[in-house]
Amino acid sequence: MEPNPVIIAATAKQTASDLDATAPEDEEGIMRATGLIHGLISDEIKAGIPANRVLLGGFSQGGALALHSALTYPEPLAGVISLSCWLPRHAHFPDAVKAPLDMPV
Repeated sequence: MEPNPVIIAATAKQTASDLDATAPEDEEGIMRATGLIHGLISDEIKAGIPANRVLLGGFSQGGALALHSALTYPEPLAGVISLSCWLPRHAHFPDAVKAPLDMPV
């Protein structure tokens, strides 16, 4: 029997002024938060849940973090659902993608 899937929901706070695509980004903070999400995924894997049974999701800035975390995670995940968001550090993509190209987004 396969383990039940795990859903990790990302949450964060933003202001409307942060939504300008040309505005400076807190790259250090984004990478730190992404590392925390990657750590949660690793914890689930250590607990016996395969990465391909983990789904990331979020809304707004949480969706942005979920999308960034999923695209930069090197193992295949079940997918990512990100609502009403953007891709943080967009200037680094597609080079920063580590996820398999067939991951459901």
